[in-house]
Amino acid sequence: MQHTLFSYLPVTLALGVVLAPGLHATPASLPQAPTPYITEGLLTGDGTVWIATEGKGIYRCTDGGTWEPMHLQPGYPDTLNAYALAEDASGNIWAGTDNRGIAVWNGQSWKTYSREDGIPGERIYDIATWKNRVAVATSGGIALYKDNKWTFFTRAEGLADDAAAALAFDGEANLLAAYNCGGIGTSTSANGYASWKNTQAPWHYDNRNRVRQPYDAAGTGLPSNLGNAIAAGGQDRIWYGSTAGVATSGNAGATWNYLRGRDYEAKNKGLYDTKLPAAIRQAAPGDLLLEDHVTALYPCEQGLWIGYRQAGAQLVDPATLAPMQETAELNKQKDPRAKWVTGFLRLPSGILYATTYGGGLQRVAQLPALPGSKAPAAKTPRTHPFAPTIPREEEIARLQKNASSGQPSEEPAFYWHEDWLTRGNWFERYGRSVAMLCAAASPENVFIDLEAQDEPPSIGGMIGPHRQKGDHLRLWLHDGHLPGNPNVLRNPEAGTRTEAEWDDHGEEYPMSHDGPDVWVKTTIPEGPHLLSLYFYNPNGHVKRSGYRDYLVELRTGDTHTQEKDLASLQSFNPVLARTRIRDFSGSGCYKNFYVTGPATYLVRVCRNNSFNTILNGVFISPIRESRLIIKRPPTLIGKLATSQSPAPLSDWDYRGLQPGDLPAAPLALWSRATHPELLPDKDRLRSRLDALTAYRYMQGCGLAPSGYLDYCRWQLGLWTPATEKAYDAAMDKAWEGVQELYVHARSAAWRPFSPGVVPLSIEELEYLDLHRIDWKQYRKGYKGTPNPDLATLRQRIAERKELARKEEARLRAEEEAWKQEQERLEKERKEHPERFQNEDESESPFDPEPSGKAPQPTGTQTLPDEDDDEIFGI
Repeated sequence: MQHTLFSYLPVTLALGVVLAPGLHATPASLPQAPTPYITEGLLTGDGTVWIATEGKGIYRCTDGGTWEPMHLQPGYPDTLNAYALAEDASGNIWAGTDNRGIAVWNGQSWKTYSREDGIPGERIYDIATWKNRVAVATSGGIALYKDNKWTFFTRAEGLADDAAAALAFDGEANLLAAYNCGGIGTSTSANGYASWKNTQAPWHYDNRNRVRQPYDAAGTGLPSNLGNAIAAGGQDRIWYGSTAGVATSGNAGATWNYLRGRDYEAKNKGLYDTKLPAAIRQAAPGDLLLEDHVTALYPCEQGLWIGYRQAGAQLVDPATLAPMQETAELNKQKDPRAKWVTGFLRLPSGILYATTYGGGLQRVAQLPALPGSKAPAAKTPRTHPFAPTIPREEEIARLQKNASSGQPSEEPAFYWHEDWLTRGNWFERYGRSVAMLCAAASPENVFIDLEAQDEPPSIGGMIGPHRQKGDHLRLWLHDGHLPGNPNVLRNPEAGTRTEAEWDDHGEEYPMSHDGPDVWVKTTIPEGPHLLSLYFYNPNGHVKRSGYRDYLVELRTGDTHTQEKDLASLQSFNPVLARTRIRDFSGSGCYKNFYVTGPATYLVRVCRNNSFNTILNGVFISPIRESRLIIKRPPTLIGKLATSQSPAPLSDWDYRGLQPGDLPAAPLALWSRATHPELLPDKDRLRSRLDALTAYRYMQGCGLAPSGYLDYCRWQLGLWTPATEKAYDAAMDKAWEGVQELYVHARSAAWRPFSPGVVPLSIEELEYLDLHRIDWKQYRKGYKGTPNPDLATLRQRIAERKELARKEEARLRAEEEAWKQEQERLEKERKEHPERFQNEDESESPFDPEPSGKAPQPTGTQTLPDEDDDEIFGI
């Protein structure tokens, strides 16, 4: 959320924004919100109040009494999760969604701007405006809309992190960014935002790489690189909110001073095997912030209001950060979730509300009333912003020309990108070599080797060293059958979506305890690969389970690394790449690392003072795929391989095309951008955006066949509601094929949560298969009467078993009689050998076949063989 203030004046005066009567009556107070989970609030120039929510869409209030669901208006994207709101100079309302990009309301309809339209990321973290400028923090970089044109910034252009948690403009229209995982970035308007200056805290404060925040209660510099909020004021004043306190600068970011929260001392005590320095700058609780984890900032006439994750809100001196005596009204709430502040919302009447994640709208304080104005109301409908232009061939050629000509990067790994759109539809998108669905068959995992390799990559999990004796990684199964939740990973073994996760048991430790953490160990074969981790918080709205905010670190290890080695590995093996995952209750997210093998990698999912640490899935995919169509083994998993990627774009001759049928420049850019192993460092960081540019050209030129565009969308992770629906239908159909092939897949006794199973045992289903009786008539909802009915079926099987038992008993008796006869004859041979000189030994009717093998059954194979089990991870 952005707030700009000059000399600490009211935000509306500082911005020159005035309230324009004429459209709506400005509410003096607000009614109860339609949901407790509010992520952002906005007061517009015409006096309308807007709120964004997680799970319930977007609403506006024009009369102080009712909330109008604006997500039901034409053009709004297919999602109910929004995390950012802003108003541009024309009066358009900009909304940022969880995975569908930006939606803009012009007074009559919505228009969406997604990655398909050229926006660098599908997740929108924040939106800031300044006169004719709109800056958007996306999951793939910062997008700037100015003078009807779009400009995009990534790490290649100087960002420390593609994902910014918050943006703000200062009084000179300079752009400030609080990175999710990278400190602060600033870019000046004077140079057209051509470069970025980044300010960071140390990643570690000790020589063993264990301490991630300052020991001191206050100091110079930034307290943390994990940013949550940023705000600007007059006299070059900037404020930065992080997971370890607030920092402020009075000289436009040249120097910084920070102040920690009251829990800083508990965090020091919660460090693992760390001797604290003798001299630590301490402070009395009354001189500290209420909490380390800062979520929102609001400068005003009173001072600086700070919002926290658990402690509500607090007013501090804007220059010194010294706490002031004013007490926020919401701090009296007993429900801690009602004190999780996501932003501040000030009404014209002067009432300051906090938008909260769990308590709806909470009153903070009474401020002076905002002044009105006789300015004319904005026209409606207004013009929607222009979409990013479809790149021309000259632009493609320029990108090629500007590409670095250096040697490919020698770095073995880097953090590549995040994906909020694929969600649970991983099959054939991720894990194209192997996949680990954590705890999906608890107390076991589901490990899937799609290529049936002799030595597939390995994936294992463990918890870190800072744990109680005997503690271990938990395999937690929430729900075995959640087909209606697209965030839950598809489980091919069960034909449904299974909500499960690895858990470090952190809920049994104080949140100030550093650990235990979840660690992932994986071996990567030779060549470049994509290592992907999937995070989804299924119960983020339940008590403390929403407090999940992780730092993810990648290191090298070796094949012998065990839990007992993690402490030394953390100290001596440097971090190769890091990222952060937060706010993943509305949508799940893949965090993707580029890794090179052969090598062993360790990923630490750091609890980071959260409730606990969870991880849903780990996936490994080769980046180079030379085969036209991936061939899958003829097993249960192979039967599910209905969603294979189209042919690589370079294989045009397989599609009946010639190299000259499409311009060479976009094909060359695409080929380059999708092979990061061949690129220098800078180009690797922009490769996703370059690939999107090449795709948009081929889409817009009208020459590319649909097969090419399908492949591009698949490679870029572009989904629409239609393709998601088609994917679900294909996977459901594939599961039906599995049930036709394997009897055990029909039985609720084998997989009680799988779709289409029947309440029969495998033995009963084998009987039906043997007698060619339709097993589907026993499904729930079958119209008609099964023949035979269940009682008759089980009676027949019982009779068959009884006959088999009697037959077995008869054979056993005959065998026993035969053995007794043989013993008698043997005794007689010994006593009277002359009687048996001319007789051959009689052959036992119970001897095995001459081959020594047991007789083989005839008929159809009804259970998976050993190869199936091995590939399937059983």
